[in-house]
Amino acid sequence: QINEGLARLESFDQLPNRKEVPSASPLAKSEIAQKKGERNAYGRAATIVRASPEQIIAYKWDFMARHLRKADTIGKKIIEEVNAHNQLVYMVKVMPNPISNRDLVMRNVWKKLGDGSYAFVITPEDHAEYPANAGAMIRALYPTTIKLSQLRENETYVDYLMQLNIGGDDH
Repeated sequence: QINEGLARLESFDQLPNRKEVPSASPLAKSEIAQKKGERNAYGRAATIVRASPEQIIAYKWDFMARHLRKADTIGKKIIEEVNAHNQLVYMVKVMPNPISNRDLVMRNVWKKLGDGSYAFVITPEDHAEYPANAGAMIRALYPTTIKLSQLRENETYVDYLMQLNIGGDDH
């Protein structure tokens, strides 16, 4: 899973239609691109964060943290925690009417790489207790790769790639 995530990050650089887009922060660089034949575009952002890679991993890993609770996210739970580097999580995103709510089943894994950087990868998964597209719920997919490279003490370069597929039959 880590290698697949890092390969997605590297393949983004090879896309011929990459386009820089405005960012909310002048300190961040944001790009979008779409692979030929794919319905959903990729988004990539990069910036420097005043935190260590370990602090950023801890923040991302704490899936159930109270400060991450939002009105549009319900039913968050950790389905399975394999170890301190691998967890399967579930959540529902509440959508405005008339759009059906979206649910996500995601495997979060992280690893310290040989060069001292870290990778945090989110991969969509299936789970028997959380069937896709059950009832009025639509399964969304959110493959994400975050690469963290420490620049100095408490300063990290964050490279963040995601592709959001909100599901549904809208094409």
